[in-house]
Amino acid sequence: MFRILTIIVLLSLVGCSYFISTDELSRQIEQQIQHEFDTNTQYQSYHLKVKDLKIIERQGLNFNGQASLQFENQPYTVKVHIFKDVKGYSWCIDETEFAFIDEVELAKYQAQLDQELKKISADLDQATEDVILEKVPESYVGLREESDNSDYQWTDDDEPFPKGNITVNSQ
Repeated sequence: MFRILTIIVLLSLVGCSYFISTDELSRQIEQQIQHEFDTNTQYQSYHLKVKDLKIIERQGLNFNGQASLQFENQPYTVKVHIFKDVKGYSWCIDETEFAFIDEVELAKYQAQLDQELKKISADLDQATEDVILEKVPESYVGLREESDNSDYQWTDDDEPFPKGNITVNSQ
């Protein structure tokens, strides 16, 4: 009887250290992800915060979860793949899950361009108002009256044609 009781106690201790609850696993992975965001130079400048990680599916020793992230004071959800490895559990987030960062950064860049365009347009409008357009006096410099019409040959329908070698291609 003592042997059976000892075996049961040993199995329960080994079982408790081998099996982990999904809540504990999600807390550990959440901390690992936040640590990665805080220490990896690729993510540091974005100041991403992990708000919550929920495990939504289990496939043997692999799990699929959803992490709620905060970026620029807005919530975003990304898929997290959790898998068993030699050291315990590891996680992976597909690179395409971070497309929201590009969208936000692009929107900020577009807003900056719009603001600069408005400033340039306002400066241009102000410059055109400041410029006083003076009427250019009519000048006849370079024009002369022809008293000799020898350069022109008049036809019956009174249309002038210049003299010389002119080739016209009509098709």
